[in-house]
Amino acid sequence: MIRALLRLVCLAVALAAAAPGYAAKLDPQDAELLAARDAFEANHRTKLATLAPKLKGHLLEPYVEYWQLFFRLPGASAGDVRDFLSRYPGTALAEQLRVDWLKVLGKSGRWELFQAEYPALSGDDPEVTCYMLLGRWKREDASVPGDFKLFWNAPRELPEGCLALARVIHKAGLLGSREAWERFRVLVGAGLMGAAKRTMEFLPRGEAIDAKRLGAVIRAPVKFLKNPQVDLARVTDRELVIAALTLVADADPRAAAGLWGGGLSEPFPVEDRRYVWLMLAMNGALRHVPESLDWFGDAGALTDEQSGGPRSEARSTGCRRWRRTIRPGSTGTVGPSASSAAHWKPKAISSASQKHTISTGASPPKNSA
Repeated sequence: MIRALLRLVCLAVALAAAAPGYAAKLDPQDAELLAARDAFEANHRTKLATLAPKLKGHLLEPYVEYWQLFFRLPGASAGDVRDFLSRYPGTALAEQLRVDWLKVLGKSGRWELFQAEYPALSGDDPEVTCYMLLGRWKREDASVPGDFKLFWNAPRELPEGCLALARVIHKAGLLGSREAWERFRVLVGAGLMGAAKRTMEFLPRGEAIDAKRLGAVIRAPVKFLKNPQVDLARVTDRELVIAALTLVADADPRAAAGLWGGGLSEPFPVEDRRYVWLMLAMNGALRHVPESLDWFGDAGALTDEQSGGPRSEARSTGCRRWRRTIRPGSTGTVGPSASSAAHWKPKAISSASQKHTISTGASPPKNSA
């Protein structure tokens, strides 16, 4: 946020400088500020230190202070950081520094200082919230795994602090194959294939999808589905097929449904078959494909867990809206995609051990051999 704001300011200066006859009139300090910004973004600390004295008294001098302090945060004293915060109270710049500092404190395990500073945070930051949860985990707070589901089940990359928390929960045996496959499905549905690949870290070695094999499916899912060399008794191969179908459905729901309904679905457990038909139906409805009504029917009557728990009513409403929308001659806007149903709301978690339950929109796969 801070970099974006400064970039706008600097862009305005640069555009003005580019105007005919203005270049010679550009304030030398403005040019120095642009150079300081570039030094910060390029991680040139020495150059920034050389330029900083030349920017004394400039309107944007606080940014220069922030850049220099940012580089020093891992070793900075609490007094230095709090001095900056006290001189610029209530500003976006001070809030950004507090976020940066909390991340450094959480990463380094300085929990006493972290806990003292965290209540002053006024905005949302997923990584800082994960470090707050990690601090609670260190204090043996049993509610942390439940609260972490909000982040684990969201269609987002896990920032460093959340990844660290996921690893300790996984090591404790509280984040297993079931949860890993749930997240894998969510990420594939959101098109975040890099993050989906990294989910394999949380599966036993013999259960994780081989990286080269997964890469080949991502590059050519239709080719894979036309001749899948799989053992559908294994959860690994079933999830690979479902991932390929999800990728195909994103571009062509009819093609995916043809492959799925052409005999491919028969060896799958009923929960998986329902999940795939629902995924196909929602993709089809978003594209006004009339057959999606049949696919919703093929999904069958789902339990709360299978249909997304609290979201089942929303899905029912959405299905009725889609029925009106995809009929010939109808108008309107279709509902949200399946992947947008999980949201990233760190403020929903409080340090007072508030509990949450997050549904994933599907019954998780059974951990077959």
